[in-house]
Amino acid sequence: MHQVHQYMVLIKKFHTQQMIKWTIQFLCMQRTKKSNELMAHSYSKLYNIQSTGLRFFTVYGPAGRPDMAYFGFTNKLINGETIKIFNYGNCKRDFTYIDDIVEGIIRVMKKAPEKKNGEDGLPIPPYKIYNIGNSHPKNLLDFVQILQEELIRAGVLPKDYDFEAHKELVPMQAGDVPITFADTTPLERDFLDLNQVLL
Repeated sequence: MHQVHQYMVLIKKFHTQQMIKWTIQFLCMQRTKKSNELMAHSYSKLYNIQSTGLRFFTVYGPAGRPDMAYFGFTNKLINGETIKIFNYGNCKRDFTYIDDIVEGIIRVMKKAPEKKNGEDGLPIPPYKIYNIGNSHPKNLLDFVQILQEELIRAGVLPKDYDFEAHKELVPMQAGDVPITFADTTPLERDFLDLNQVLL
């Protein structure tokens, strides 16, 4: 049986072999996700269960989570409310389109980690972690500018919409980090067909 679990990690370029430091920046959500990873690794080691963990980075697209920034910003802009942009606009995120996430999942599901024994004859846990992300973080202010332009182009906002009057640059919120993006090297190494582009 091949177990696939997913979670998101909010930290500056996170490598798949790197352990999360347990700091205030990693609130309950991140801790439970890391616990999931550790539990999957334990079961893989104890019972030789093939297990793959997937980390998604700032996923966007149709039918996205309503608490994501692009939905919240859009609703506020439409209602003439002010949007708060944290860290005075000095935040970067690894925006990843949902179709790229789905493509990554499909590829990973087709190839479970190999079961093999180590030099001591004991099983090596058939366990892998992959980051699925854009790997090129974008500035949040650029994201908001593009969102505004698209809302104007779609006729949702008027052409003379005063964006500057509807944005407020504020300090970093507690528990957040200024930059997050994925190190996709293991994913590219194991699953990128040289004739296709994944992300």
